[in-house]
Amino acid sequence: ALPSGQPLATPGGFAREATALGYHPSGRMLAVGRWNGSVQIIALPSGEPRKMPDGHSQEVTSLAIGRRGRWLVSGSRDKTVKVWALPSGRLHKTLVGHTNHVTSVAIEPRESLVASGSWDNTVRLWSLPSGRLLRTLTGHKAWVNSLAIHPSGRWLLSASDDGTLRIWALPDGRLVATLVVTDAGQWVVFTPDGRFSNYPPAD
Repeated sequence: ALPSGQPLATPGGFAREATALGYHPSGRMLAVGRWNGSVQIIALPSGEPRKMPDGHSQEVTSLAIGRRGRWLVSGSRDKTVKVWALPSGRLHKTLVGHTNHVTSVAIEPRESLVASGSWDNTVRLWSLPSGRLLRTLTGHKAWVNSLAIHPSGRWLLSASDDGTLRIWALPDGRLVATLVVTDAGQWVVFTPDGRFSNYPPAD
C-alpha cells in the first residue's frame, strides 16, 4: 500500500514467473502476464487471482490497460496481440500480423487505438474495438523494444535497438521526429504531464 510501502497481498501459484504487469485505473485490479503465456487478473486489495482463458502460446512480454479501464491488451512472443474486455476478462480479439515477437503494446487514451511494437522492426496501429489493422509504421532498422503514447493521444513514441527514438503522429502514423540515443533504445515512457523519459537517454 502507498505511502507505507507495505504489501497488500502476495499472490502465490499462478503469479509466479510474472513477465508483465498492468494496473487498472480504478486501483482495484492488477493484470499479470506469465512466462507460459497465461494472463490473470488479481483483485486488489484481496489478492484473489482469476485466470483468463484463451491465453498466449508463448511468454507474455507486455500488458496495457486503457485509461478508461475497458480493455486489457497483451503482447507475446507468439507474435500476436490479444484484446480482453474488462472487467469480465473475456477475450475480445486476437490481432495477427507481426512476423516476430511482440515486445510492447500501448492503448490510446480514448481507447480507440492500440499500438504494438515488434522484433520485426515495425509498429502497428489497430482499431478498437474492431481489431482492424490501420497502419504499419516502418523505418526502424532493428527491433522495436518499447512504446509509449502521449497523454493527449496525439503522439506515439517508439524505442528501438537501432539506437533511435521515433515520434509518430496519431492517428495517421506520420513520422514527426527521429531522436538519436547513445545505445539501443530499451524503454520509453510518458509522464502524466506529457514529458518523456527513456533509457538510454537521447543525445
